[in-house]
Amino acid sequence: MKRIAVPALTLLLLVAIAPANVLAATGPKFDVQPGGGAPGVVWAAADQPQVAIKTGNNIDNTAIGSITLTITPGTGAAGAALTCAPTNTVQLASGVAAFAGCSINLAGTGYRLRATWSQGGSVDSSTFAITSGTGTATKLGFTVQPARGTPNGAFAAQPVVALQNASGVTVTNAPATNVSLALGANPGGGVLTCSGGNSRTTVNGVATFSGCSINVVGVGYTLVATASPMTPATSAAFDVADRLVFTTQPVGSSAGVAFSTQPVVAVRAGASSTATHDTGTIVTLSIKAGTGATGGVLTCTGGLSKTVVAGVASFTGCAIDRASPTSPANPYVLVATASGLTSAESVALTLGGGTATKLVFKAQPGASTVGQAFATQPVVAIADAAGNTVTSGAAATKTVTLSIGVNPGGGVLTCTGGLSRVAVAGVATFAGCAISKAGNGYTLVASSSGLTSATSSPFNVTSGANLTLSTSSSVITWGNGVSITARIDLLGANRVVQFQASKNLSTWTTFATLTTNSLGTAGLTYRPATNLYYRAVFAGATDLGALTSSTARVVVRQISILRPTNFGAIKRISRGTAITFVDTVRPSRPELTPATVRFVFYRRSTTGAWVLSGLRDVPINSLGLASTRWTFTVGEWYVRSQARPTPDNANSVWGPLERYSVR
Repeated sequence: MKRIAVPALTLLLLVAIAPANVLAATGPKFDVQPGGGAPGVVWAAADQPQVAIKTGNNIDNTAIGSITLTITPGTGAAGAALTCAPTNTVQLASGVAAFAGCSINLAGTGYRLRATWSQGGSVDSSTFAITSGTGTATKLGFTVQPARGTPNGAFAAQPVVALQNASGVTVTNAPATNVSLALGANPGGGVLTCSGGNSRTTVNGVATFSGCSINVVGVGYTLVATASPMTPATSAAFDVADRLVFTTQPVGSSAGVAFSTQPVVAVRAGASSTATHDTGTIVTLSIKAGTGATGGVLTCTGGLSKTVVAGVASFTGCAIDRASPTSPANPYVLVATASGLTSAESVALTLGGGTATKLVFKAQPGASTVGQAFATQPVVAIADAAGNTVTSGAAATKTVTLSIGVNPGGGVLTCTGGLSRVAVAGVATFAGCAISKAGNGYTLVASSSGLTSATSSPFNVTSGANLTLSTSSSVITWGNGVSITARIDLLGANRVVQFQASKNLSTWTTFATLTTNSLGTAGLTYRPATNLYYRAVFAGATDLGALTSSTARVVVRQISILRPTNFGAIKRISRGTAITFVDTVRPSRPELTPATVRFVFYRRSTTGAWVLSGLRDVPINSLGLASTRWTFTVGEWYVRSQARPTPDNANSVWGPLERYSVR
């Protein structure tokens, strides 16, 4: 395909005239900005942050995952910590995460919060300050209201009470004061208990309670906080609940279609009293295990979890994608669950299949090699408009026929027993299907009289060929060549093959491109200067998929030549003679790591053994030369040298002995 270059200016113009909504991205945004407060004091309810997943300015009700709040790095006071109750991470409900009980422990200005979405993306809030309250404390105030509890189970939100001035601001420098909690309104005749007792001493003007619970269900409990001589405070009403109840049962008739009556679930305190003060419980719907069709999926508009409003969770757009079995009958049952509450089960829900209108691939054909059965054999179902298999009636026994749709290799399709199958309970199962020629992107088409045909997903049929690469040697000496040969063992004639080399197995460079002969072979002699890995690559064709050979490594030894040389003779010199020895190393290139030459000097002992008298390691210079000077004493000597290994080259062999007889 011909590529057309587009000037950069043209691209800029295209972007400039694109509609604004094309650029709208989906990500988190603050719906309610954090308002701040005093250090360590929970912010007012109106100042608690709320984050929504939006596309442009519209909330994405289908968004899933969670939002985590942190202090934006570099803002506010160093070492400050953000705390929200019960956690700094909140699950999205209908695309929104509402936080509660948030506070920061250190005073400072210029704070920002960062909201990070678990599915990707983040956003920073507006700036706000944490300031200390001043004045005289005259009254108590609930800065965190108690939220729904269960009998003897800790409230979902534990109460926090602050010492406040006349303006309702927490006085953080007020003296430590003992604050006590007691029941105010007591609709159930319950008893209040908190971990460690019902009294707390304030710290920085705040009394934080934990483990508070009431032992009896009831709707409309309140707590009263007292501390002499402060004006007492009464909490907002809350409920102690124990169960969930379907107040509206789901009603449906066909799979894949939204229920005609959508389910409504209430949080109850006892059998008949709805927890009307509950606005935080999350209710989740699911299919009861073992009911309905295996693999049936329940979906609802906005998700399967809803946060209750006045104790009630109303679901919308709920549907199940598969009909419930009829033989034996196994209707669906929905289950509603919420943390700490007894779950509820719906009435039985029987969903039928619709009228047969189309074919669908229930199992897609899998990739294979020429003439071999597909890894996954096609299964085709007779389905209604919603995609549910029609298991009964005349349509459920129609004949389904397979053929090739897209045919990149010009192949022929065959199946064991033929290309047509009579459906059984709406399903036609094929076996032994194969295609005779290689190609990338084949599709199959399933057809049946009176029904809309179905096209499979694309799949590949490969030749089963292998690309191999071999070298004439794994170790050569610099200056010599190595023969490199590539071979494609099946359908390999007249294929263009790239020969590539790499130092590190990650960055590959093509150094030759050859065409294979009639035997599928291509080769060359290459003269490398350094240690390299080699591979062969075939880019692919319509009848043969892309191939990459395994790698082969060739190590290149350096050459190392010592001068002066005596050409094997023993040279006679006088004692005290100094000789400069020079070793020439190849390869020597500025981009390679310089080699180091090892010079060794041996002297014969009185016993006739050769004893090492000197060892020197000398780096080569820019010309590839290393030199050292040695002054000889009386005796028999020999000198040798060797270029040591580098990351690019193997060590050279030791040079020949240079013998000296010193008198």
